[in-house]
Amino acid sequence: MDYQEAKRLAKEEKLRKLKAKIQENKVEDFQVTEQQGPLPPYDDQGNQQGKWLTTKYKFGEWYYDMNGNPVFISPDDEYDQNGSLYDAESNPYLDYAYDKFGNPCPVILMTQDNEYFLFTPIFEIQIPQSIIKDINQKQEKPATQKVETVAKEKKAPIQKAPAPPKIPKRLLKEQEAANSSAVVADYKHEKLVTVQEAIDFESKNFKEGQEMVKVDRERDSVNIVFIGHVDAGKSTLSGRILKNCGEVDETEIRKFELEAKEKNRESWVLAYIMDINEEERSKGITVECGKAHFQLANKRFVLLDAPGHKNYVPNMIAGACQADVAALIISARQGEFEAGFEGGQTQEHAHLAKALGVQHMICVVSKMDEVNWDKKRYDHIHDSVEPFLRNQVGIQSIEWVPINGFLNENIDTPIPTERCEWYKGDTLFDKFNKVPVPLRDPNGPVRIPVLDKLKDQGQFLFGKIESGTIRDDLWVTLMPYRKQFQILSIYNTKDQRVLYASAGENVKIKLKGLEDKDIERGYMVCSTEDLCPITQLFIAEITILQLPEHKPIMSQGYSCVLHMHTSVAEIEIEEVEAVQNPENKKLTKNTFLKSNQTGVVKIGIKGGLMCLEKFETISQLGRFTLRDEEKTIGFGRVMKIKPYKV
Repeated sequence: MDYQEAKRLAKEEKLRKLKAKIQENKVEDFQVTEQQGPLPPYDDQGNQQGKWLTTKYKFGEWYYDMNGNPVFISPDDEYDQNGSLYDAESNPYLDYAYDKFGNPCPVILMTQDNEYFLFTPIFEIQIPQSIIKDINQKQEKPATQKVETVAKEKKAPIQKAPAPPKIPKRLLKEQEAANSSAVVADYKHEKLVTVQEAIDFESKNFKEGQEMVKVDRERDSVNIVFIGHVDAGKSTLSGRILKNCGEVDETEIRKFELEAKEKNRESWVLAYIMDINEEERSKGITVECGKAHFQLANKRFVLLDAPGHKNYVPNMIAGACQADVAALIISARQGEFEAGFEGGQTQEHAHLAKALGVQHMICVVSKMDEVNWDKKRYDHIHDSVEPFLRNQVGIQSIEWVPINGFLNENIDTPIPTERCEWYKGDTLFDKFNKVPVPLRDPNGPVRIPVLDKLKDQGQFLFGKIESGTIRDDLWVTLMPYRKQFQILSIYNTKDQRVLYASAGENVKIKLKGLEDKDIERGYMVCSTEDLCPITQLFIAEITILQLPEHKPIMSQGYSCVLHMHTSVAEIEIEEVEAVQNPENKKLTKNTFLKSNQTGVVKIGIKGGLMCLEKFETISQLGRFTLRDEEKTIGFGRVMKIKPYKV
């Protein structure tokens, strides 16, 4: 049986049951009488109200049925805005309601756009052509004269209605069962894909010469973000790494050298490899979060070069939210370290990296040639920054390495003794090869926060797999609006086609079943059988860093911006529930929080839905940062979620 036949049979069964219920309650069957104008709404006494029914939801208001009788719209949570048994997959605005005596009753929908009624129940019952013709004529040429209502047969006075009756649960269950039978034919069910199943799928379907490569299972993929104050040397170091790893050819290097020389900026030539737009090259600062890839002996890296200027912190967050490891780049040049650490972005970037999930940090002291590889200068920076990272930021896994990116010193080969006698440690590449890989669940439910999208000879989306495994031809669901699509093909960071990808990988997915308008940054790709929670309200534990001077208290009604995985949303504190005692870590009831305090709050999302997880379920999708007035004011983790039913 094909899909259309299954859908037709489900609809017929649904209509049959509903007609039987109507007959059982002695309510007239669906029918539409010819009318030349709109029916007026009535109140509970049968008096005309002089206003028309709109699609705006109002609990407990009296509307009218097809015969002009008042109909009470049930405020029961399990019914839609017209009192209908909830059916999200069919017409949500018009099914059937209950009258004031609890009997099922067909209703008419009036809209703000159409003054004349259009009776369109989900069962597709035909409207008499006379009505359709009259409506079309009225819409094409608006009436200049008042349309009078057809006189109705006199009826007995309507008594004041009693309190609305409880809707029988058995009716709800019968209707929901019918609804489910119609929806189930629509929905594709796919079980979770294990890594071994994906490997077997690759073995069976991989064919040489078809522009695809086998997945590299020997080297883990790690996202590393370069953070730090502006002019610390992040882009120069990024360019040096890509050059040393052969990710940029000599022709491009010569082109960059000529361009830098023309602008009298020879020292910026390596930065040009990452800073690709004209604004970045003319100002000598990174604006967008640059992205590249390189490989070492033990690992494959995605390099994220974050902007260091305070005006571009949101762009930095967009990059850091994908990071597994952070490299904090610190300039050894006199004055530059102090400017970045005491009043610049060094501290804020470190807090943001920790809040976004980074547990391991490599502190890279750059520009050591500017201080002639002075050990005292290096020690001063180390002794200033390490206590801050451990005690205030909360990062305990920290490595240190001195380098000179521009002159290629201590990058991939050790610094010569004659150049620096005191440092005998690892090179930068040695440190990279030894970074710990975060715990991942490749056999869990699929979770891919959408980072970007592209429409180019097909529809694509980009993201990092935070959980689960995907393969070609797999059906998945895009949340928050439960839109299914099929994965046609998968591409790795080098834009090479692969047959599967697992947690930790950065992917580009070509898909079938969605339009460009259906995809937004912050949406979540999920397994069909295990969807992520969506919400407008959740409870979180938050830590306040520093509130603005003129807003020193966070209490009910406080608004700011929340960054969670790839999502950005305006939020409002619905309630402060408790504050934590810093000495014994116990919570006590309180209604506000101040700077440097930790507490529990209820957070509401303004104007939209958010895809997320509890921190204890998938930590990367349950942690967030809070920003207000272009400054990071705190961070937190999701404890409880109030599910939102779409």
